[in-house]
Amino acid sequence: MSSSKSPERTIPPGLILIHKPPGITSFQLLSPLKKALGIKKVGHAGTLDKFASGLMLVFAGQGTRFVQYLSNMDKRYHATIEFGKETETLDPEGEVIATAEIPDGSRLEEVLSRFRGDLDQVPPKYSAVHVDGQRAYKRSLKGDDFDIPSRRIVIHSLEIRDWNPPRGDFDIHCSKGTYIRSLARDLGLAAGSRAYVERLQRTTVGEFHLDEALTLDEIREKGGEWVIDQMICGSDLIRRIPGFQLFQADSDLARRIRLGKDLYFRELGAPLIERSGDSPPQIFAVMDEYDQLAALFQAGGDIQPQTRLTYRGVFHKLS
Repeated sequence: MSSSKSPERTIPPGLILIHKPPGITSFQLLSPLKKALGIKKVGHAGTLDKFASGLMLVFAGQGTRFVQYLSNMDKRYHATIEFGKETETLDPEGEVIATAEIPDGSRLEEVLSRFRGDLDQVPPKYSAVHVDGQRAYKRSLKGDDFDIPSRRIVIHSLEIRDWNPPRGDFDIHCSKGTYIRSLARDLGLAAGSRAYVERLQRTTVGEFHLDEALTLDEIREKGGEWVIDQMICGSDLIRRIPGFQLFQADSDLARRIRLGKDLYFRELGAPLIERSGDSPPQIFAVMDEYDQLAALFQAGGDIQPQTRLTYRGVFHKLS
């Protein structure tokens, strides 16, 4: 007796914003969504530590092709930092490895100015960065002695909104690749103390905000069809991703695209949106007559009318 698997449900290529609670991993967050949607292919852009909460950008089905394009966006956080202690993991789950005096408010304010703008930051040893081909946290768990190279980051703004020693509440706007746990460690040392992140919430990624996000309780209670209705899709999604330029195709052009035919830049016509003042677009997104995404394209170098576009993803592909 032969058996065949039923095809996985087709999900529109779009974005689901989810409010991750503390106490679960970013991977565990996806299980209720997979169950509600009845699919296996789900991906997220930008991991949050287990102890942290806040905004997660999640894609399902064909939408997972977008994950790579959302990694460069700035982020905003609310962080509670405890001074006078440093933990092994720089978060509340680690053992205390050092203690020091608690700085006064004026000293802390003075130190903050050093941590705005371009900085070189060393990621935590308990992190997912690769060091000599291995994850740093795995080497730390084995007791390896190793160094992590610093990386260039940008702290656009860093403000303390409440100081109740030994804890301070901070608002942080930073570039990709910034570790708030490392920022807390470095703030503590610069203030003549030690510090770790006690609580952390991500409030914004690019133009996406926490107040738009779905909770896990809502996903479980309202189900997959409701989740699909809440997805950010079509041109609404493309307009909020930096580096994209948006074009509209008629039915004939959309069909050619979904058949994988060669396409030249002149055939796209005029863009629906111009990104004045931005860097040149990296990706061209083409919508069909129903405002559904037909395909993503890329072209290297100077774009001329005769430039042939490279397919980066075809949605609802025809054969």
